[in-house]
Amino acid sequence: FRPRSVHTHRLLVLQSLHIQSDHSFLVSSHLVQHLALALCIQFTSNGMLRPIANSISRAAPTASGCSRWGGNRLSASKGRRFLASSPGEGRLWRWTPGVKDAKPVPFEEFRNVTVAAAGPEHSGFVSDGILYTYGSNKYGQLGWEPSSSSSAPAAETTEGEEIREAIAEAADGHRPAILSLSMGQWHTAAISEGGILWTCGWGGSFWRGTGALGHDTTDTRILLTIVSRFLQYGEEIHQVACGDRHTVVLTNPGNLFTCGKGEFGRLGRGDTHDCLEFEEMDFFEHSNDSILNPMGKTELVKIDSGDNFSAVLSTDGELWIWGHNDYGQLGQGLEVLESKSTSYSRYPKMVKTLPVEGQRIVDVACGRHHVVVLTSAGAIYEWGNRKYLEPHPLTLPSRYEAGIKNLERVFAGDGVSFAVTTDGKLYAWGPDLSEGILPEKATTPTLVNPELFNGEPVVEVAADTHSCMVITERR
Repeated sequence: FRPRSVHTHRLLVLQSLHIQSDHSFLVSSHLVQHLALALCIQFTSNGMLRPIANSISRAAPTASGCSRWGGNRLSASKGRRFLASSPGEGRLWRWTPGVKDAKPVPFEEFRNVTVAAAGPEHSGFVSDGILYTYGSNKYGQLGWEPSSSSSAPAAETTEGEEIREAIAEAADGHRPAILSLSMGQWHTAAISEGGILWTCGWGGSFWRGTGALGHDTTDTRILLTIVSRFLQYGEEIHQVACGDRHTVVLTNPGNLFTCGKGEFGRLGRGDTHDCLEFEEMDFFEHSNDSILNPMGKTELVKIDSGDNFSAVLSTDGELWIWGHNDYGQLGQGLEVLESKSTSYSRYPKMVKTLPVEGQRIVDVACGRHHVVVLTSAGAIYEWGNRKYLEPHPLTLPSRYEAGIKNLERVFAGDGVSFAVTTDGKLYAWGPDLSEGILPEKATTPTLVNPELFNGEPVVEVAADTHSCMVITERR
């Protein structure tokens, strides 16, 4: 890989780390600690390396943001996936999509739930910093072996699926707390304290192509494994978003990396080639098509992914999307969808409709085939699912009497969408909602009865084909 500058305020002391006689890297002392975590080594006083047996004690940076629970939180939601970190008391509720009268059932066995994610065939959540997963484990995407005694079942779902701990363990036996989580078709990605990325699941095959683990191999990983590439780069992972067969990460200097299947340009690097390891998406280093800030540098704040497309939001409130456009999920309108040559985009393409009108996006969520956004005026727009081909308003801005007040975040799943207000009210809509959540089908945001969650304020939502989950603030 090419030499890179390390963008971090922790770059105080430089050392030369010699891995082999003909390879050397210029790294910071903070990066050396990360490498030591992965390789179980440390520097001696004379600059040599030696193995260590004990865990490395270090102050671990976490994802930054504002949390209603008083901790830190960053949204990276697919509806079925998001980033969150909070020391608060979160209660997890779950129901099964597609079941007519399904209603939320609490997981009382788990407390302090901070993160939830759902994929097409498996789901997971974090309780007290520990990752638990359930569902299909055909390709090791749950991060545990059914026959292993080290991870006994912690509970079961109402359908009888075993819920077990997915262990993220470094070479020295240290098990860092999991801060965030995302799930694709056959793989799982998690970020632990220190901004370390872990992945497990299907690695790829000759017939089906590349997986999205980022380990530079097609080997399937049954257990969560550190992606060493970013330790070499010296960049902490800020957010992660999994599509069905690709993965996107945003590092804390604001750089984008992708890996996995390149079909339909979903890796955003100008081609359709598969990639076994993470490579940088440098589009924003060479292009600035911003409407709201044409003279400034584009700074990225949030990523998300759908089935075979991804999106990134800037601090200026502008949105870029790339990948497949078979459901109109790129938001470019009818003319683009009808053109076979532009049925997908290999580079990020800005959704211009909203910034042209002077509107800024403050949150975005990608469902399997659609996109939902929230504007700074408090209005919700949606497109995709072969229903709307460009941003379509679902609510009026909050300043109007008919507008929804205090909207804070949006979420999206497989044919369903959600919005949450600052005081914990949950709104839902979409053709695939259970009647146990909304008695009548809703095509626009409709208030969900708070008593379904014992009147507790809703904080997060995760939804996909396999599962729908809600985290509430326990009272």
